[in-house]
Amino acid sequence: MPLWRFTGIYGIAARGGRNHTWNLIRSLAASVSNLPWLMAGDFNEIMWRKDKSGGNERALAAMLIFRKAMIDADLSDVGSKNTIKGLNDEQGTWQVTPEEIHRLLLSYFQQIFTAESVERDAINTVMEATPVKVTTDMCSDLMKPYTSDEIRHALFQMHPSKSPGPDGFEQDEEEIYKLARQTGNLYVRVVCAMMK
Repeated sequence: MPLWRFTGIYGIAARGGRNHTWNLIRSLAASVSNLPWLMAGDFNEIMWRKDKSGGNERALAAMLIFRKAMIDADLSDVGSKNTIKGLNDEQGTWQVTPEEIHRLLLSYFQQIFTAESVERDAINTVMEATPVKVTTDMCSDLMKPYTSDEIRHALFQMHPSKSPGPDGFEQDEEEIYKLARQTGNLYVRVVCAMMK
């Protein structure tokens, strides 16, 4: 099996600290042998303006500094499609059908996140040592049904290019956002009725 190197990265989010991330990448690149190198994660910066959707436009200078760091490290942007084209099954056979890939992923994650045995005493010891952050009163407040004002506030806080989740809204969130802005209370009443 050929050897290669993988580095997962989470770049410093504060703009003033991003040079630390770029210098770290340069340092890692300098220490690399001749092994192929894959780096993936969240750099907290984009290479190109087309990589960003919504919000304020990114500063060109910041993108140029990021691109320079990638060039200095001899790294190439391969995009972010997140496409799995196939997986080896339990027998080592390459599987490419969506159904088989789904089965393999489901099986893998069920296996790694399922405990074979649970030590109740150890769990109880940890739970007793863990300070309570959510009081009973806080919990009862959190369990109350959403009010129309809370729903309205959440709806109008969303950016038109952001999807609120797998509840059907993501199909055309820009149109829903425009409708909410145009119809105001009517739209909020409909959404409130759906959520209650």
